Amino acid sequence: MIDQPADRPRRPRLLVVEDEPSICALLESTLRLTGYEVGSAGTGRAALAEIERSNPQLLLLDVMLPDLDGFEVTRRLRAAGNDVPVLFLTARTGLDDRIRGLGAGGDDCVSKPFSPEEVLPRIEAILRRTAARATVPEPEHTVRRYADLELDADAHEVHRAGQYVRLSPTEFKQKIDGFDPPLIHTVRGVGYCLRLPRKTGGGQ
Repeated sequence: MIDQPADRPRRPRLLVVEDEPSICALLESTLRLTGYEVGSAGTGRAALAEIERSNPQLLLLDVMLPDLDGFEVTRRLRAAGNDVPVLFLTARTGLDDRIRGLGAGGDDCVSKPFSPEEVLPRIEAILRRTAARATVPEPEHTVRRYADLELDADAHEVHRAGQYVRLSPTEFKQKIDGFDPPLIHTVRGVGYCLRLPRKTGGGQ
């Protein structure tokens, strides 16, 4: 057995949820040969338990399962806040199933019978999309607060002591000190700083 290089990245873990043994075996062997880690489940409830245990990065989910159908499995995952991507496998070729699958929170749908050459590119496409979504940074919270000053950089709004301060775009950059105590102070040779006035007396 040849060891893989230690620095070789591990491919995502996939879960095949399919009650037909021959289809499940075909998908598992194909995906493993491609380098994926693969698990399997034969029912909807077994799939939910395995997802919680192993946290796969993508599901190949049969629509027609003996207990919960694939749509219900997906709905339960989404209701629980789990956004694992789902590629539905369906024996039905009608548009209704595709619409239902997407409506339930699925990412794509492939009709049976299918070939591995059809499934693999769809898996790669879904994984690329989800990886791209994961790298998009969350919007920065642009409301800044100091003492009784609240400044919203995106909305270009300022409130001081709970009162709205009307400012032009130019004034917004500095003119926020029409209240006491002043918060903007000159730092000689540097610029400006935002702080409460220093107390005087008392040895300070």
